[in-house]
Amino acid sequence: MRITVAGELKRVPRVAIYERDQWICQLCDKPIDRELRYPDPMCASIDHVIPVSMGGANSAENLQASHYLCNTSVGNKKTGGRLRPAPVWLGVEYCSAQTAATVLDLPYGRILRLLEAGTIRALDRKPHQPWRIPISFVDEILAVGIPEEFLVDGRLKPDREPKPTHRKLTCASCGRTDLVPVSLGSGRRFCSEACFKAAKNQRRRVSTPKDPVGKASKFCVICGQQNPVSNGAYRSLLCGKPACRNEHNRRRSFKKRQAERGEPSCKHCGKHFALRERGGGRQLRYCSDACRAEANRQRAKAHSHKNRDVRSAEGKKARLDAKKQNPRVCVVCGTSFAPETRADKRYCDRSCWNRRRRLFRPPYRRADGL
Repeated sequence: MRITVAGELKRVPRVAIYERDQWICQLCDKPIDRELRYPDPMCASIDHVIPVSMGGANSAENLQASHYLCNTSVGNKKTGGRLRPAPVWLGVEYCSAQTAATVLDLPYGRILRLLEAGTIRALDRKPHQPWRIPISFVDEILAVGIPEEFLVDGRLKPDREPKPTHRKLTCASCGRTDLVPVSLGSGRRFCSEACFKAAKNQRRRVSTPKDPVGKASKFCVICGQQNPVSNGAYRSLLCGKPACRNEHNRRRSFKKRQAERGEPSCKHCGKHFALRERGGGRQLRYCSDACRAEANRQRAKAHSHKNRDVRSAEGKKARLDAKKQNPRVCVVCGTSFAPETRADKRYCDRSCWNRRRRLFRPPYRRADGL
């Protein structure tokens, strides 16, 4: 980052501010984890001692290390603070591999490979600890110049064998072996166009069908198109279309159902009719709609004749007995009703109905409210 140091605009890495403050948050006085990265709330961030909105400068003395959470929580509502001393780049003992890659303007992966090879000096570390590169070594490289071995990618091997440009091809027709360029398609199997045509004609002669094998036919039993050939013969009854397969399965299931159930007979006239080919559910019981309608009429007529006497005699007697056991009276005068009266009668005459209406009529009010 570019900040003002001793009145001059310089490029200072963030790690210089963190190392100066010994990786301790200046707002909560707790250590900062070096491995955490944004957007983790406890990662390292740069805070202004005097906020910029209140006149603070973007200088090294006005910057301090803090947690990202502490920095965003406090904002510019600070009661006060003292300026920090300007960081001295030479006073920092070491820096990380990422910081060295940024300062030297080299790829981060190349810095790691140079560290693993021992080309770049670093402090001793455990297997999973970050690299620590002395700042003096980085300053020395900046002063003398970046060595040439730092600019060359070690993964490149200039002395490796060149890629082959030709390969051997054995013709599948005449058996001749020849060298062909690698740029040609790998699917090439013949040395010339003549060998390719000869092999193609031979396949055609071998695949010419003679007679169907087993339960097979030359043409589809459903649509009538020519069936496919497999190993030089017709071996199927169908052409392979989904519609033909479905229709063939439906016909087979129909024949099986017809063999199990036989031909159905009409329940009304007794005439035999064809089994239903399509559709599931119950089998038809009548040969036509006329037979179904006539059977329904006869069944309804027989039911009506059977229950007519019961409804007229026994039903009426039961209703009269129920009315005698629970006599009904007028809701106004209390007069008992005869058992033969209808069930919804509530008043004995018109006078009781008018009286009931006058009792429950709302009072009349004039338009002026009186």
